[in-house]
Amino acid sequence: MQAFENLGTSLSSTTSSQCVEQATTQQRQVVLISGTSGTGKSRLAKILDDPVVLQQHGLYVRGKFALNMINEPYSGIVAACAEICGAILYLRVHVPQKYVEVGEEILTALDAEIGLLLQVIPVLEEIVDVPVQFSTSESSSDSSLLNDSKSQILFAIRRFIRVMARVFSPLVMVLDDLQWADTSSFDLLDALMMDREISRTMVIGIYRSNEVDTNPRLNQYLGGLEDKDSAVDFSVTRIEIKDIQVDAVNAIIQHVLGCSDDATTFALAELCHKKTIGNPFFLLQFLSLLGKKHLLKMTPSTRLDVGSE
Repeated sequence: MQAFENLGTSLSSTTSSQCVEQATTQQRQVVLISGTSGTGKSRLAKILDDPVVLQQHGLYVRGKFALNMINEPYSGIVAACAEICGAILYLRVHVPQKYVEVGEEILTALDAEIGLLLQVIPVLEEIVDVPVQFSTSESSSDSSLLNDSKSQILFAIRRFIRVMARVFSPLVMVLDDLQWADTSSFDLLDALMMDREISRTMVIGIYRSNEVDTNPRLNQYLGGLEDKDSAVDFSVTRIEIKDIQVDAVNAIIQHVLGCSDDATTFALAELCHKKTIGNPFFLLQFLSLLGKKHLLKMTPSTRLDVGSE
């Protein structure tokens, strides 16, 4: 049923419009989306894609941290920067003059740090043609080298983001699964938000609220944001997505089936809530499964029919 697939987007439209407005008016902004697994955190962030890109002509990129890469510095941020490079390479085909200008601006801004940045973001080598003294394929996996050069890397990525925030404005960077981010990544996020030369940039951090305690550095980062917010001109927005109650499940079922009779739907809502514990993702999957198996439908007499196997 198509209605099931579109439901998550329609339920979050108000939050989406508010975030788009903030992304286009604020200098720098951190949006933190938390909730347990399956509550729709990533989907909420995803619905910003079209408004930012199509309406505001900005750029929406995404990076994701992973448990098996928790010791890999900047992994999620590097993935997001690689998507930025993909947008630049798109200009090479469709807007060649702009592509040349962006490449020159990157070289000017990075100067001596360009070689170091190539170690961290190897795909950038396709955009800026400069000789380097080392093999990026070997250096990018050398964690000790990255740790030794941490301050220079922070500086280099900050300069890169400054340029990208001017070229693609607004710039929205989504970083998923922050509970698995490394210490260096949190230091970089702090540095980006403290940099007054970065404008119209939104970082959306997504994390599992039930796994915060597994990463002490995440706890420290979350706790320190308000102090930095009061000292520097960037804003912090926190969105917590919780499991929904049976009344909300009933409203969703009525929305999907086009039925407004509680007497017809509430028993099903109670069953669905019990089966899915109010988790929005599981609820949509469960309803979709019922629909695909033809166990749930509206009869011509507009009476709800729930079959059984």
